Amino acid sequence: MIKGMISNLNINLQYFSIENNGIKNYYYLPARLFSVFGHSLLDGQIVALTITENTKIINHIRMYQIGSFLTISYPNSSKILYNAQALQRKVYEVLKNNSYYLIIDFEVSMARFREKNFQGQILQAGYLLVKLGQGEQNVLSGAQYTKEIRRDNLFLKPTNMDIHNPKIFNLIRASKEEYFRLCVDYMVFYEQLKTIMKEYNPKIVIWGANDIQTLNNSYLFNQVEPLTTKDNFINLLKLHRDFYNLTDDLGLYSAYNLYYDSSHVQDHDALNDALKTAFVLDAFYGVLRNIFEDE
Repeated sequence: MIKGMISNLNINLQYFSIENNGIKNYYYLPARLFSVFGHSLLDGQIVALTITENTKIINHIRMYQIGSFLTISYPNSSKILYNAQALQRKVYEVLKNNSYYLIIDFEVSMARFREKNFQGQILQAGYLLVKLGQGEQNVLSGAQYTKEIRRDNLFLKPTNMDIHNPKIFNLIRASKEEYFRLCVDYMVFYEQLKTIMKEYNPKIVIWGANDIQTLNNSYLFNQVEPLTTKDNFINLLKLHRDFYNLTDDLGLYSAYNLYYDSSHVQDHDALNDALKTAFVLDAFYGVLRNIFEDE
């Protein structure tokens, strides 16, 4: 951990220096951190931070890449502008205080070769409704805190039955014939989602932001009232990126394999992806619980 006062702040080149024991070192913000903290930093602030193994030369000076900010404050002030641990505790409190979670994943129609500005329609929706907490009965096999309430895996008819690009069947776990034999109207899924939101008021857990936009687009395609707002969602990928101070996005199956010491590969099945997300949520909740319940 590095701690000290910011000086020589250069917003344009995204770096600053810290002097400790008469030795001045320089540190630069990668794009991810600059987008969050860059325009809040000021000379004279006290920061605690971690660094990575990466360095680069800026203005003929070797600089260390910042891995994460732990705290940001002003000297001789009790006011903390940023506290990473406090935010992590807030995440834990959110997970602990909400009972029900709808973990959902979509497979969508594909654009044709070189097609631009294409918006895919949902061809498969897989979801798992769970209750998360300590001492739950009938937890998912292999999980610790996650009790399954219901699940479903639906193939959905796109508008005008337009698959758009049949190459999608090389990805999803269904042949073209199987898909058309099993697919149901979008409103079947819509009514299920409406019932779940009304009866359980769950937080909706997704891995990455794409599924939020996919669901929002589905309301427009099918000319129905939205059942969700952005406040309903928890982006589990973002929580991992922020909690573990990752510089790059982590794939769902990479996260699952890290937690469960496995070597699964993604198979592009909506329900399987939702199940993997549920297990990652369970493991992440366990990590947070071990940190904050032991304090």
